[in-house]
Amino acid sequence: MQYFKYKCLSILKFVESKFFFYLILCFNIVLMSTTRFYPTMDGAAHLYNSKLLEYLLNGDNFLNQFYTLNSISTPNWLSHLIIAAISKLFPIWLAEKLLIIGYISGMAFSFRYFLKQVNPDSLYISLLIFPFSYTFLFYLGFYNFSISFIFLFLAIGYFIKNIESESYSKYLVLSALITLCYFSNILTYGFLGLTLGLLAIQYSLSNDYVSKSVRNVLFSVAKSLFSLLVASIPSLILQLIFLSNVTFFPTNEAYPPKELVKWILDVRSLIIYTYEDEILTQPMLIVVVALLVLSIRHISTAKKRNFFSLTLLIQTFLSAILLFLIPDGSGSGMMSHRYLIIFFFFVLLWVASIVVRNNLNRIILIVAISLHIGLLFKHYNGAIRGLNHNAEIIYNTSDYIDSNKVILPINLSDHWIEPHFSNYLGLKKPVLILENYEAGVGWFPVRWRLDELPNFHINGESSIGDLSWITNKNSAANTAIDYIFIYGNLSKLKEEKWNKLNIILANDFELEHETTEGYVLLYKRK
Repeated sequence: MQYFKYKCLSILKFVESKFFFYLILCFNIVLMSTTRFYPTMDGAAHLYNSKLLEYLLNGDNFLNQFYTLNSISTPNWLSHLIIAAISKLFPIWLAEKLLIIGYISGMAFSFRYFLKQVNPDSLYISLLIFPFSYTFLFYLGFYNFSISFIFLFLAIGYFIKNIESESYSKYLVLSALITLCYFSNILTYGFLGLTLGLLAIQYSLSNDYVSKSVRNVLFSVAKSLFSLLVASIPSLILQLIFLSNVTFFPTNEAYPPKELVKWILDVRSLIIYTYEDEILTQPMLIVVVALLVLSIRHISTAKKRNFFSLTLLIQTFLSAILLFLIPDGSGSGMMSHRYLIIFFFFVLLWVASIVVRNNLNRIILIVAISLHIGLLFKHYNGAIRGLNHNAEIIYNTSDYIDSNKVILPINLSDHWIEPHFSNYLGLKKPVLILENYEAGVGWFPVRWRLDELPNFHINGESSIGDLSWITNKNSAANTAIDYIFIYGNLSKLKEEKWNKLNIILANDFELEHETTEGYVLLYKRK
C-alpha cells in the first residue's frame, strides 16, 4: 500500500514538472506534423493570399493586373507576413506548419509566462492552455485572431512583472506587444488595452489610497494611464486609419440567450466538426469549475498574493456581457464565437491567478490533458487526415496547370470546411483563381483591382446558370477563362442545374486531369 501511494504521489509530482509541460507540447507538435497540410476552412485562402503577397511584392506582371496591396495597415496582416517570409526559404505548406506550431508553442509559453508573474507556485496550471488553444475559430482558419492571444498573455504578464518600473524600455516593449496584437486582431487588441488600463488603475489605487489624498490618487492614476496611452499611440493611429477606411457589412443576426448559455455549458469553443459527437468538451468546464471551487477557500490569501485577479474577473464578466449583448452578425461577423473564446480565456487567466497547489488539482489537470489528447486523436482520425488527403490532391493538381492562367473553381464538396480548398492550386506558381474571398474585403493584405478587372468569360458569358464568378461586366477588356476546376462530390454534376456546364465542358474544354478517387476534374480550354 505504501508503495502504491508513493507511486501515485510521484506521478502527481511529475505532472507539475517542467518536463511534463514540454512532453505535452512535443506531443502536440508531433501529432500536428503527421500530415502535410493542417486543413482549416480559411487556411487555403490564407496560404494563397500569402503567396499573392509575395508575388506582388516581387512585382509579378501577371497578378499585378488583378490584385493590389492594401493601402492601409489593417489587422490580419501578421500571419500573412509570417507565411510569406518563411515561404522564401521553405515550401509554403511547411510555412503554414511552422506558423501553427509557433501558435501552439506561443500559446503555451505566453500563458506560462503570465503564470510566472501572477502565481509562480502553480505553474503546472499552464497545462490547461493546451486544450483551449484548439478553438472552433482556429479550425476555421482564424489564424490572426488565434495568434492575438499570445500577445494578450505576454503583454499582461510583462506589464504585471514591470508594474513598478518607470523605464523607457518597459513602454517600448509594451508598445511593441500592443502593436503586434493590433496587427493580429482588433477585438483582442481592444480587450488588451482595457485590461492594461484597469491593471494600472488598480495598482495606483492600491498604492496611493492609504495616503487618503484624492489628489495623489488621481495623479497616480492619470500618470499610469497617460504612460499607457503614449505606448499605444502607434497602434491607435493605425486603428483610426483602419476604421475610417474600411466598411463592414453587419447584420442583426443573433443567437438567443438560451443558445449562448448552452454554448458556455458545452464549451462550444472546443467543438469543431460535429456538435453531437464532441460533447467530450463538457468535462472541460467541470475541470475549470473544479479548479475554481478548490481555490475558493484560498481566495482571500490569493488576493494578498495577486490582487490583479480582480481585473481579470472584471474582464471575464465584461466578455460574458458582450457575448449576450453583441449580435453575432456585428462587425466582420461570428462575433458570438469570438466573445465566447475571449470569455473562456479570461476565465482561464482568472482561475490560474488564484489556484493553489494540491494533489486534487494535479488529478484534475491529468483529467484535462487526457481529454485533450482524446479530442486531438478524434479530430485527426475523424477529419484532419481525410481533409489533408483532399488538400494534397488539389495541391498536386496544380502540376497540370500552366503559370499565368485564369482558373474557375467549382466546389461540389459535401464537407463544410472545404469551400476555399481550390486556393491550394495557387501555392506553386502564379495563377489567378476566381474564388478569393479575402481580396473582396478590406481587412486583408491583398485586394482586387475591382475597377480594372477585365470581363472574365466562358464563350462570352459571365455566368452559367446559378454559377457566377468575380468579373467586371462593364470592362471593354475580355479575358477567357483557361481552366475549369471541379472538386468534391462529382456525382452532383448529373443534377439538372449543371446541364449547361456539362455541354460547355464537352464542346469547348478538354479533360486535362482527373483523380482515381473521383474527387477532382480539371478541364482546359481548347
